[in-house]
Amino acid sequence: MILLGLTLLNNPIAFVVGISIMGFGLFAIRPVVHSWLMDMTPDEMGGSATSLMFGIQSLLAMISPIIGGYLADEYGLISAFYFLGGAMLIANVIVMFLPNEKPAN
Repeated sequence: MILLGLTLLNNPIAFVVGISIMGFGLFAIRPVVHSWLMDMTPDEMGGSATSLMFGIQSLLAMISPIIGGYLADEYGLISAFYFLGGAMLIANVIVMFLPNEKPAN
C-alpha cells in the first residue's frame, strides 16, 4: 500500500525517503526469517539449513536479473514484471507447505 502511494507522488525526494524507509523494514525481516528457520529445523541441522537458505537466496538474486533482462529484451518489459510476480507466487506457495512446528529430535 505504501509503495502504491509512493508511485503517485510527484516529489522525487519524498519518493527516495519512502523507498529508504521501506528498505530498512525489509532489511529487518532477514533476522526474523533466520530465527524462524532455526526454530523449524532440528538442532543438529541448523548450520546446514542456514547455509542452504542463504545460498539459494544468493543464487536466485544472482540469476534473476539475468532472466529478467532476457525476458525484457525478448518479450518486452512487462514480461520481466510477470516473472517477478510469478517468482513471488511460487515462494508463497512453498511457504504454505512448510511445517508449522519443530520436528521431534
